[in-house]
Amino acid sequence: MLFTPPFDKTPQDPGYIKGYAPGIRENGGQYTHAALWAAWALAELGDGDRAETLFRLLNPIYHGDTPERWRVIRWSLT
Repeated sequence: MLFTPPFDKTPQDPGYIKGYAPGIRENGGQYTHAALWAAWALAELGDGDRAETLFRLLNPIYHGDTPERWRVIRWSLT
């Protein structure tokens, strides 16, 4: 809740945090270290479907897999 809502449509300029897309890192999100361990645990437990779903949510390659998502990522990098 500390970084909610993300800085994407605000006149405030909190610095480098606003450079990340909403929901990524400190911009309304959180680091994903523990989530990656959870995906790994699901896979080890044989719950491949849930592990894949979580992995796809975490993997940055899927954050730009559609034109709409790419626009958001490209905008955040400029």
